[in-house]
Amino acid sequence: MNTKYTLLDVKNAYVAGILDGEGSVTIYSYTKNERSDYGGYIAITSTTLELIKWLHKELGGNYCKKKKEKPSRKQGYRWNLYGQAAAVVLWRLYPYLIVKKEHVRIYHKFYRSITKWKNEKHGLDEETVLERERLIKEMHELNRGGNIE
Repeated sequence: MNTKYTLLDVKNAYVAGILDGEGSVTIYSYTKNERSDYGGYIAITSTTLELIKWLHKELGGNYCKKKKEKPSRKQGYRWNLYGQAAAVVLWRLYPYLIVKKEHVRIYHKFYRSITKWKNEKHGLDEETVLERERLIKEMHELNRGGNIE
């Protein structure tokens, strides 16, 4: 078997492994100025600041220091990437993901409805609102986890 991998393939596989183990993929709704809105993001937490800074340099987004839960715990950091930028990165990582594949599938369905709405410049129809709420519920169920077999 003569398979060639590019440096980009290796980086994408590396980030996918980190996201599978230490990351989250989230979509949500919120109210701003008495109007419902929607968003999504990916996040990775780590006690290794070097990794968090590398993610920021390679993929953009932002990062912050997390509040320590206990003084005896190591300092934690969190890297975040929102909206369309997250959708693009998730699509690049998709072939390499194991645990978060379904999360990414839901994120992309959700994000397509946001892009469609922004292009139409209309208010949301009831069908779109119901679909987004269904996808949010589906993502929350995945993120909630369950019993270990």
